[in-house]
Amino acid sequence: MAPSTQKESRIQELTLEKAVAAALENNPDLNVSKFNTRVAESEKQQASFFPNPELEFEYEDFDHPEKTLAIGYLIELGGKRGNRMKMADAGVNLATVEFDADRVEIIYETAAAYIDVLIAQENLRITKEKEKLAEQVYTTSRERVLAGRVSPMEKVTAEIKSNNSRREVQSAEDELLIARTNLAAMWCGSADDFQTASGTFDRIQSIPPFEVLSAAMENAPMIKAKLSEIQLAETSLDLEKSNRIPDLTIAGGIKDVDGEDDTIYLVGLSIPIPLFDRNQGGVARAAAELDQQAAALSAEKKRLLKDLEIAYQTLKTAHRQVNTIKTDILPAAQRVLDAVKEGYQEGAF
Repeated sequence: MAPSTQKESRIQELTLEKAVAAALENNPDLNVSKFNTRVAESEKQQASFFPNPELEFEYEDFDHPEKTLAIGYLIELGGKRGNRMKMADAGVNLATVEFDADRVEIIYETAAAYIDVLIAQENLRITKEKEKLAEQVYTTSRERVLAGRVSPMEKVTAEIKSNNSRREVQSAEDELLIARTNLAAMWCGSADDFQTASGTFDRIQSIPPFEVLSAAMENAPMIKAKLSEIQLAETSLDLEKSNRIPDLTIAGGIKDVDGEDDTIYLVGLSIPIPLFDRNQGGVARAAAELDQQAAALSAEKKRLLKDLEIAYQTLKTAHRQVNTIKTDILPAAQRVLDAVKEGYQEGAF
């Protein structure tokens, strides 16, 4: 169920799955993208239709009228209709792949916004802990000053740090509100749609081998879209080649001459002579577009591979730093913090 702006349906604990589902259902950009598939389906339907017959009526010589009624029909040669339908199918496939790519992009953006909320929530929690500690230090300092054990400057210093901690809490609350608003915007909602986002940064997963990730790159939405564009360009070239073959028009009808009892039956056909226009330009353009799409696919693969290599090295560095922080730095910092708290409580500082 998508989050609602109404308080009675406010979600107490928002999960990533719920956020993604809401974004996929209500994101305005994705709703616009859906219509591209409908447009392509309509074009596919239109491409399957045969040409309409043409009805012709002539009235000649008003003194001795001659009336002619004929019907003509265009017969497409060279497989034009079949190629037109293949091109429309490729267009539907491209629209579907692009829609899937848009869905992946929405999922990515929603997940990134969700992580920003988790970071902001954790930052607020830590900032409040610092505020609480600063307040404890200020209280202890004030008591020690009143007891004449330390200089009044220690109280002033502790008070300044306590005030700064309160300002940091206010800033962290503002940052959390911005992150919540950005996340809710993914489904056209508001920051009040949910109470809190659930998640933790405690679990550190292993990094998959680079070869596994690079192999999966072939299934990336951008690559699939480029392959679909190549398929569309190929069918466009086939259609342009079939357009070089002229179409045949057959006609049949009757002719009635005033004052004569006999009815004249007419049969005819016509076909253009491809003497000058053999659609050379159309074929050349379609061939160039096919080469262009093939080059675009190669460039896209190289770009994705470069981005993957950079992202993978960044991930390895971050993974190593997080492990160091979790196993070495945080435990040591916690021991120091506990010692400082104990020292202040016992008056050692």
